This record gives sequence, C-alpha cells and structure tokens, in this order.
Amino acid sequence: EHGVSGFLSDDPATLNQYAHRLLNDRDLAMRMGDNARQYVAAHFSLSQFASRFKQAIENAMATSKTARRDGEVSR
Repeated sequence: EHGVSGFLSDDPATLNQYAHRLLNDRDLAMRMGDNARQYVAAHFSLSQFASRFKQAIENAMATSKTARRDGEVSR
C-alpha cells in the first residue's frame, strides 16, 4: 500500500524523491519495511500458496469432469 509498506510511482523522478526520503528518514524506512514484511507473511506464505494451488487443481479437475460428463472434448 502506497505510503504504508512502500511507495508506488511509474515516474522515475518521483521514485528518486521517494528513495531520498527513505534514505533520510530511517524511522520511516524501518516502519515501511516492517509493514512490507508483515504483508508478505500474511499474503504470500507457503501454506497460503499450497492452499490456493490445491484449490486451483480441484477446480480444474471439477471442470474436466463436467466437460467429460457433458460430452465436451478437450484438445
């Protein structure tokens, strides 16, 4: 999230300003770093990946079974 766990911009000059701000404000850099780590741990953990992957496989299998049952042929 912009300003919470990092800064977002597609403008190089603005990114440069943000980088200087972080270099000059250690507390802000530490706070944003902590927020970013918490976000990654909450949203990109191995267990979450495994759960989402399992769900994707189950959805694919269910779709395949439905297609075969309905006479559709996958190619």
